[in-house]
Parts: sequence; structure tokens; C-alpha cells
Amino acid sequence: MPLGTSDDGAILGKAMRAFVEAECPIGGIRELAQTPNGFDPTLWRRGGDLGLLSVSIPQQDGGLGQGIAATCAVAEEVGRGLLPGPFASTIVAAHVLAAAGSREQRREVLPAILAGDQIVTVALCDDTGPYKPISAVAENAGGSYVLNGSTCPAEHADVADWLLVVARVDERRLVQFLVPRNAGITITPHPTLDLTRRLFVVSFDGVAVQADALVGDIGVATIERAIDIASVLVAAGSVGGATRVLEMSTTHARERVQFGRAIGSFQAVKHKCANMLIALEGCRAATSHAATALDNGASGASLAASSAKSFVGDAYPRIAGDALQIHGGMGFTWELDVHLYLRRAKADHAIFGTPRWHRERLCRLLGLATTRGPRSGSAPR
Repeated sequence: MPLGTSDDGAILGKAMRAFVEAECPIGGIRELAQTPNGFDPTLWRRGGDLGLLSVSIPQQDGGLGQGIAATCAVAEEVGRGLLPGPFASTIVAAHVLAAAGSREQRREVLPAILAGDQIVTVALCDDTGPYKPISAVAENAGGSYVLNGSTCPAEHADVADWLLVVARVDERRLVQFLVPRNAGITITPHPTLDLTRRLFVVSFDGVAVQADALVGDIGVATIERAIDIASVLVAAGSVGGATRVLEMSTTHARERVQFGRAIGSFQAVKHKCANMLIALEGCRAATSHAATALDNGASGASLAASSAKSFVGDAYPRIAGDALQIHGGMGFTWELDVHLYLRRAKADHAIFGTPRWHRERLCRLLGLATTRGPRSGSAPR
């Protein structure tokens, strides 16, 4: 059963699948992977025209107001089709702007982002550890700010018009800025296995931003909420990708003949496919529960989000790896698509927090001691 099983979610999922199949099938994804930035702004704009970037944004801010669960139906198809672009980052940034943005940001920037006319990505923290956002120098006499530091890899920062940056002004105050990419930011490619989604380290070296770039004071709870949304959307994309590789594997197992029999008739292949399906259903259940918890404002929403991200982050690479084995010696070659999903699975494993980081987050949320120091785990990316 697909994610977003309400009527609206089902309609959105079908619309997204039709869009991907018509506008950017896997052959188009392969072509994009060979381009310098691996991104098609025209394709992104068409998705915005269909409202695929505004599903969960409140109606008063130009969205559809359908919630995170319905957005997961769209994210599932993004993962199934390996669609390039900062989808999770865009949704997170749009929620932040809708909730805390200035009047000008909500009236001018947010509609352009939701329409796909402008691209935004997020820089939640740096590489020193969880909840350690990039440094920001204190406000100067002219009322502007100066940013210094670097972030964990951000999705498609090279094509983004805006970066939503979390920064620390002093020991107690966190703020966020909507920074234009042409503000003197240094963007460095970050190595990644995923050919369909590019990552970049964003560095600030005395970058001045005006006071109107300020989005608002925030706290740890706001960062937690952003990580929750991003984690659930990445998990939903992983569910879509895992669903596709299972379909490819079962089809291959029925059609591939060895020793006079379809390989799907052999017990070892049957068991592998069955285990893939069991893991996939667990991923789907965990992600659906987390999305519903976020929509309902449940007290355990962060627990559910990290549980989903940690479980799915481990399961998707394992499912994709089993799919590659079922396809045999051809599985890892360029001629087949399985390796593209395995690459995406490895990237989904790490982005916005590895499973290990999310398990340690679960321990912190539950008040349980961990065996590692304050810099434990990989920071959310």
C-alpha cells in the first residue's frame, strides 16, 4: 500500500508518478547524471506548476495544506523515479518561511519557491556535531550580520537561488538567514555515490548579509522540527526507491532462466525476495506512522521520525544490495538501473543524519545515556 493513503494523498501520488514517467523517465535521469550539475530547472518548475512543492504548506501561505503525510506520497514517487533536486530541503525551508519568515519573505520569496521558479536548499548545522550550527559574527554597527564557518553537505547548493542557514549569534541565541547564493558564498562539491543528487559544502568567510535576510530567532525545538520533517521525507523517498528495486528484482527472477528454470523458483532467491518485502513493509509502516505523528503534533513525533529514519536508512541499502545480487553479474553494470538505486540508498542512509546518529538522538530524547561523547554521531546533513 502506498504512503499517503488518504484520497488526497493517493491522488497526489498518482499525479507525481505520471509526471515523473512522462517528464523524466529513467533514461532522462541517466542523461541528467552526465551533465555538470545533474539538475533540470525546467523539470523542477513544471513540478512546481503542478503544486508538488506546496502540498504540506498552509493554504494562507499559498500551499495546499494537506500535511506531511500527503507530501510523503509525493516524496515516495521522487525516490521511486530518482528525481534530482533538493526536494526535502525545499519542503523544510518552505515550512520555516511560512512559520517565521518576514512579510516580504512570505509574499515574495515563498511563492517563487513553491512555484519552482526559485530554488532553495538548507544548511542546518556544521560538521562539528549535532545542533552545532555554523558560527555567525555579532551584529555590526550598520545592522547587518557577518557569517563565518561551513556547513554539512547541502543538496544542489550550486543551483540554489537561496540558502536557509542556521547561525549562532552568541552562546544562547540562534537565528536563521535566507542568504542569496551570490552573496560571496564558497560552494565546494562534496564526494557522493549518488549520481542523481549532488551535495556541496557551503562555506562562509566574512559573508555580509543584510538585516532583512533574518528569518527569526529559533531554538533547539525548531531545529528538531526541521530535522523531523526532512528525515520523514527522505525515508518516504527511500520507500519509493526500495519499492522499485523490489519490483525490478521479482520481474528479473521470473524472467531469468538458469538450469532450465526461472531463478525465482530457487529457494535462495525466493527467500531473498521475501526478506526484501518484509523489510520494505516495515519501512512503509514506520514512515507512515512518523508522518501521521508530525501532522497530529504528537508528543512523540521526534521519536517516530528518528525511528523511521534509522530503520529505513539501514533497510534501503540492504534491499538495494539484495536486488543487485538477484540481478547477478550484470547488476552493478551501467546497462542496468539497479546500481543507481543502490547509490541513492547509500546517500539516503547518510543525509539528514545517519541511522547511528538518529539512534543516539532517540537515546537523548528518551533520557538514556549513550556511550559516546558530546560530539557523537554524524551531524544531520
